[in-house]
Amino acid sequence: MNNSNVKRKLIFILPSLESGGAETVILNLIAHLDRALYSPELLILDAKGPLKEIVPSHIVVHDLATPRLRHAIFKIIKIIRSQHPELIISSICHINIALLALRPLFFRKNKVIVRESNTPSKRLASLPFPALFKMGYRLFYPKADKVLCLSKQMADEIIRDYHVLPDRIEILWNPANVKRIRRLAGTPIRVPGKGIRFVAAGRLIEQKGFDRLIEMLASISCNVHLTILGHGPQKKKLHDMITHLGLSEKVRLAGFTKNPWAYYAGADAFLLSSRWEGMPNAALEALACGTRVIATPEAGAIDEVAQMTKPGSVTLAETGAPFVRVMESVQPDLISTPRKTLLPSQFFPESVLKQFSKILESIF
Repeated sequence: MNNSNVKRKLIFILPSLESGGAETVILNLIAHLDRALYSPELLILDAKGPLKEIVPSHIVVHDLATPRLRHAIFKIIKIIRSQHPELIISSICHINIALLALRPLFFRKNKVIVRESNTPSKRLASLPFPALFKMGYRLFYPKADKVLCLSKQMADEIIRDYHVLPDRIEILWNPANVKRIRRLAGTPIRVPGKGIRFVAAGRLIEQKGFDRLIEMLASISCNVHLTILGHGPQKKKLHDMITHLGLSEKVRLAGFTKNPWAYYAGADAFLLSSRWEGMPNAALEALACGTRVIATPEAGAIDEVAQMTKPGSVTLAETGAPFVRVMESVQPDLISTPRKTLLPSQFFPESVLKQFSKILESIF
């Protein structure tokens, strides 16, 4: 470790400050880093978005004001070369690949850690040029000093399919800021009326599977209501589905909210219908609020989370009739304060930061 009084300068690269999982994780890590040892800075392609409010005030932010990576490349090179960070940390696959590709020409003296935020085999199919990205993974990921994975499943895949050496792989759980989440969830929000109350959250995109969740709601005969939090390009499609299936009284697209945790706390269960995930942050936050999770098995590392929680905290069910049966088995639970947290301590910030600090020590 660094024995001098000089702090290690770190630059974290993010595409924006939108309410995405990768952005939230990086900001949580930065907020809890030991300031006596590290001097973190943020390099953001376009520093717009609701997460701007939780960027620590003392953190230097380099806003490139250039949303497209291809237009931001030279600005990234210029800032990194002028700031001389000892370590660069990136967390989005296309930025990871670009950074590692540029490294031999521009960043030879800089250590580089890339964090994989989604299971590549699932994520690649949704990208515009999957074969090109697959080649990028194979050519450049083995050149990273460390590749951070969100689960054992993800780590195994990256070692097997992209030939990254096992000693360069680290599993780092996503941290959930439990104290802040529970403080903001202090007054639970619950849709009025009798019956079961569900909540789901995320960008309104195909990955999150809200379309199949709405279809399943149509086959439930008991009294239920689902609130979906988030915004995205599928809003009209989902709204039209709700209308067509006659579910206007059962499903509400509530849009983005700065405090989703009050909704999580007020629900009887959080529904995770994703077609793929890395580590589903919203599910971790729901558990932090004391709300059980019903999830599809393909939703990333949720099966590993299930193994770490107490029985009944996380239930995995295949899409369709099995998922519907689990939803129908939920008992309504009117509460005035959040239930006791169900989140395993491994996901608390102090635990994740301890692991992250060990990884940084191994780099230096």
